[in-house]
Amino acid sequence: SCNCVLVLKQDGTGSRTVTNWLAKELDGSAADGSGTVIWAGGSNPTLTTTANYVDILSFYWDAVSEIAYGVASLNFAGS
Repeated sequence: SCNCVLVLKQDGTGSRTVTNWLAKELDGSAADGSGTVIWAGGSNPTLTTTANYVDILSFYWDAVSEIAYGVASLNFAGS
């Protein structure tokens, strides 16, 4: 089990998105507990698409149940 942080920073153009949030095992197969991230609030976050802005995504990986839980902190002004 672990806590992980993913920082996503838009480039100077912006409008970049993530198309899926998959949870995988080391061999590349879907995690047994859930093949997708379980998000706080029940749905995938809407990422900030403004150029140079930052979103910070925190995950708790439960290695026993093989489930990734996610929380998003969004819309930090970038430089």
